[in-house]
Amino acid sequence: MRMISDLAQTAYPPSGEDAPPEDEETVYRIAVRDLNIAWSIGVHDRERARMQPIRINLDLEARAPDDWEADDYGAVPCYAGLAERIRAMVAEGHVKLIETLASRIADLCLEDDRVISATVRVEKPKALANAASVGVEITRSRGARFANPGRPTRSATPQRPIRQSPESPETSGP
Repeated sequence: MRMISDLAQTAYPPSGEDAPPEDEETVYRIAVRDLNIAWSIGVHDRERARMQPIRINLDLEARAPDDWEADDYGAVPCYAGLAERIRAMVAEGHVKLIETLASRIADLCLEDDRVISATVRVEKPKALANAASVGVEITRSRGARFANPGRPTRSATPQRPIRQSPESPETSGP
């Protein structure tokens, strides 16, 4: 029985012993689910002729604010502003591949210095008649993005996302 007790103490150390080291950074996740946007996307001529629905999902890992209790809107990445910037990308013109679009969106997410990594899923719900959707998912992290100087990026210098005013009808939160 001593062995089970030792295993339990390893898995569930007494209070205080499981605290992260002081130099370890606290991170948290931000999710944007099923952002639906009409986009000019695809390799076929018929896809160039009309906009089609695209579904975007984001999972961002971000640095935690220094003080959660400050309840400071400016201390966290703005998911509403990010969604607006993604919507604004439609005006950049036709994109052939959802892989390209996912990559551009990941770069956009990483422009906010507080975002450490971005997982972006882009789906085309109407691409195949017998499937709910087709899509791609990519994950990009800050270190990987800036470690490859030959890779083109959307912005020469990282920037924070444009914030929407809290009173904006489409803004329901940070």
